[in-house]
Amino acid sequence: DSPIQALLDLPHPELDIYEICWWLTWARHADGNAYLQKVRSGNQLTGPVVELWPVSPSIMRPKTEQGSTNFIDYYERDSYDGREPIKVPVENVIHFKIGVDPRDVRKGISPLKRLIREVNGDTIATEFTEALLSNYGIPGLVVKLPAETTLSPKQQEDLKTTIEERFNRANRGRVGVLSGGADMEQFGFSPEQLNMKVLHDVPETRIAAVMGVDPLVARLGVGLEQTSNYASARQVRENFTELTVIPMWMMDQAKWNRKLKPDFTSDPRTVIAYDLTEVRSLQEDADAKWARITAAWGAGLMTREMALRELGLDPDLAPEEILLVPSKASYVKVSQAI
Repeated sequence: DSPIQALLDLPHPELDIYEICWWLTWARHADGNAYLQKVRSGNQLTGPVVELWPVSPSIMRPKTEQGSTNFIDYYERDSYDGREPIKVPVENVIHFKIGVDPRDVRKGISPLKRLIREVNGDTIATEFTEALLSNYGIPGLVVKLPAETTLSPKQQEDLKTTIEERFNRANRGRVGVLSGGADMEQFGFSPEQLNMKVLHDVPETRIAAVMGVDPLVARLGVGLEQTSNYASARQVRENFTELTVIPMWMMDQAKWNRKLKPDFTSDPRTVIAYDLTEVRSLQEDADAKWARITAAWGAGLMTREMALRELGLDPDLAPEEILLVPSKASYVKVSQAI
């Protein structure tokens, strides 16, 4: 019933909290920074916060006046109409970031910016593949003439132009006839020889590594090849949740409590926290849970009632409703075993 919860449930006229959290994650990984600007009712510095608006890091940046001892004096946001930038008070901005940029400690640093060469290399590999396929998979051709044949520069250029016009692009695959002992050979690498898969796999794995995302979770080819077992895939997803997603949630949680909570209350008993109780990848496997509790009960470490409660079952069953359980070679009632 907290007014903070009401704001988080409906933070924006058009965007819900899930869309805003998705955007926060995307902006931080692409730029290192993400901003939410508070919209207040009444006083623009102390009025109650009624909305949260995402602001692109491409148009907002922290600023510190020359000679100021403040870490950040205000945030500068570009005007949409091309006028002078707007000074947004620090009190009205929630600044989410990843890490700390060593060149400007007021800002975060994007994992992807550190791998711009890898991102560019993956793009170039894609462009090369497209160019190769558009040329019918043939990187290039060379026309070989007999040693005694002599062509002028103009004749050579005419021959080159003729072959390009007849066998490139839309004319690929047509039949060619060469006279005068000329021979035409492939020049360069075929797709198989070039192994385009490797050109994509290396950037994929490095990008996934700095993002803290296993290639399998991102559904990348290299990840799907390495893990085909469902149990292994499930473990990979659990590790991703525990090692990447939850630490990110904890950082966000600290930021929410420091930059949004004071606008509503100073009560230390009120906190903004992520509810992890129903995150599927954090839940214990049902089979493993039953095996663990059954083993503990069988070893006398817990009572029947305690075991049933742990399993989410009714501990107040009548004796005739109790199932038979094995005890050595014979079957006895649970009530008798206890």
